[in-house]
Amino acid sequence: MGQRSLRILYETLKSEEVHRNEYRDLAEARSEIRDFLEKVYNRKRLHSALGYVPPAEFEANLVAQLQKEAAARQLSNEFFQASGNLSIRCIQLVRERRTRRPRPHRLR
Repeated sequence: MGQRSLRILYETLKSEEVHRNEYRDLAEARSEIRDFLEKVYNRKRLHSALGYVPPAEFEANLVAQLQKEAAARQLSNEFFQASGNLSIRCIQLVRERRTRRPRPHRLR
């Protein structure tokens, strides 16, 4: 995270969580801030650097996109492997046909 990003995070944290609440002790403050970061900042709040979607949604979309690309690559690999096997089989069939039929003699 860059310095500007951290400054924005701290400003948001202070304005949306810390200044709106009173904490009994440091342990409660840490717990509430952790909950705020996890439940609000990462799951609900829109982030401009991520195309105005929450980080959790951005991550889920990224994972889905990567899985889709991996599946497409797998299908592509299977197709090329199958077509490669098909090409090999075609060559074998052509060779078998050549060996089965005698070639006609050409008269010159």
